Amino acid sequence: MVKDTFVTFHICLRGGFLMSKNTLWTKNFIFISAVNFFFIVTYFALLVTLPTVAITHFGSTSAVAGLFTTVYIGAAIIIRPFMGPWIESYGKRFMLIVSLVLFTTASILYSFFDSIVLLLVIRFIHGFGFGMATTITVVIIADIVPESRKGEGMGYFILSTNLGMVIGPFIGLTILDGFGLYVLFWACAFCSLISFLFGLMAHLPEENLVKRSPGEKRAPLFEKSALRISFTGAFFGTAYASVLSFMAVLLLKRGWERNLVTFL
Repeated sequence: MVKDTFVTFHICLRGGFLMSKNTLWTKNFIFISAVNFFFIVTYFALLVTLPTVAITHFGSTSAVAGLFTTVYIGAAIIIRPFMGPWIESYGKRFMLIVSLVLFTTASILYSFFDSIVLLLVIRFIHGFGFGMATTITVVIIADIVPESRKGEGMGYFILSTNLGMVIGPFIGLTILDGFGLYVLFWACAFCSLISFLFGLMAHLPEENLVKRSPGEKRAPLFEKSALRISFTGAFFGTAYASVLSFMAVLLLKRGWERNLVTFL
């Protein structure tokens, strides 16, 4: 009787362990998804409003307004190829915190400057943080999601991006229209800070960091097999960002500013 009970307990304990290995909604998964959601909200809140602000608040041309998007995305593109070697050398958690510190700091700095040139510099720094954060969060999620639930897990994680894409423009345009530019900047800084706090709460497993000798050959920055799908994504992204960034500007020029929030 005692032996049978012990065997049953052992099987249940082992089964619980195996089940835990396939658990999707862990604390780390929820925290990293929350990190992603809040910095995506910040990204889209500023993406749809800054071109309009450049024209209405600073009196710049549409070409200059477009730089707020170009500089940001350009910085994100520049930094991403370097993330692979940095992650291997310094670890995922360290790079996550560095990216969120950079992203949050840039979000706070918007409120302290009232110059197109300085805001573009901050926008460039902000883009670095965004490019790093969007890279490292995907890497972390790919590692912590169980292999048997990889598709499901990535789908839920991408849902946090989609929710941010929906909520971000609404928040940005609503705050800009109802409370003004600097309230918008502080609201975005607040969202960035929440993202940073969720990043701090994530406790990732220890990693074996790669230590290379000075003369050791490194892997190439660009993977040729990924170029085709990368170009496809680039064309989609260019079309999407162009329309989203300048839709608000178009509506303002046509005198439909009262319909901005509803339309977007």
